[in-house]
Amino acid sequence: MEEAKISLDALVPKNHLVHKIDKILLFDFIYPIVESTYSTIGRPSVDPVILVKLVFIQYLFRIRSMRQSIKEAETNLAYRWFLGLSLIDKIPHFSTFGKNYVRHFRETDCLNRYLSLSLNKQLKLDLFMKKFCIWIQPILKRMRKNIFLQEKWYINKPFYTKNN
Repeated sequence: MEEAKISLDALVPKNHLVHKIDKILLFDFIYPIVESTYSTIGRPSVDPVILVKLVFIQYLFRIRSMRQSIKEAETNLAYRWFLGLSLIDKIPHFSTFGKNYVRHFRETDCLNRYLSLSLNKQLKLDLFMKKFCIWIQPILKRMRKNIFLQEKWYINKPFYTKNN
């Protein structure tokens, strides 16, 4: 077996949609939003930017579920590059994603507002090819619906103890 060192950046074409998005969007706004919900002690947590970028990938490429988005991100080099992960880094499990996403973004609409503004900005700059044409309102409506359904699932999930 032959070993070779290669950069993930070299494997993702420069004209790929995720490269164009990465040049335009800044995801640093997320850290101040979730700062109070992350602990400074304990196990390392999932980077909140990865959570948001996974949602962005799901809606941008019209992937039906977060579970499928995570499966796609495991094998798609462009998605891994966009998430800032190497070939050996693990993608968060879909249940980890759901719990973290609801915990950190349930109380704020900053994410929806930012994504709406970002998508409007990109549409005006005509970055998307015709096959990736996105309509803002349905995306935000579906995003809010998915967050609501995730919250409902976690709230209605029965709690089992060792005595049950």
